[in-house]
Amino acid sequence: MPLTTRDFDRVIAKLDMRERPGKHRFVWLEHDGKQVVCTERSHGRGDLGPVEFAIRKQLHVNRDQLSELVDCSMTRSDYVEHLKSKRVIDS
Repeated sequence: MPLTTRDFDRVIAKLDMRERPGKHRFVWLEHDGKQVVCTERSHGRGDLGPVEFAIRKQLHVNRDQLSELVDCSMTRSDYVEHLKSKRVIDS
């Protein structure tokens, strides 16, 4: 199922990501006071289409993991542990 703007917004809220207003919706995750990952999307509505691949890459997740973030089976702490296993965050 394609990622929608509503799904993206749900992930942002669940992960408690920070946001900077501007031309696009730029968001980032902070952990221990450091910016760990960031991504963005346009302010439009509907499916994100080919941008979904870039968002997944920037968040360091595959399609299944992104689905887990959207449907709330992966929590913020689970996601942080995932980033640690990928060595995006130092343990």
